[in-house]
Amino acid sequence: MDTQELIKYCKSQLPENMKARPWDVTDHGRAILQTEDQLNAYIAAYGEMHFSSAERHCRIFHSRI
Repeated sequence: MDTQELIKYCKSQLPENMKARPWDVTDHGRAILQTEDQLNAYIAAYGEMHFSSAERHCRIFHSRI
């Protein structure tokens, strides 16, 4: 499973009432996650940002080796 598939999967697992605004479920990323729905919402809302940032940093790191 690649990162895009993971994000898509997490979105698909959310209850319908959470899908439109998953960031609200996690208090815009500030809440301490306590349920699987909250984790799925967090990844749905912020996964792309984190994965693209990590990928960019890995490329920078490897270019300096």
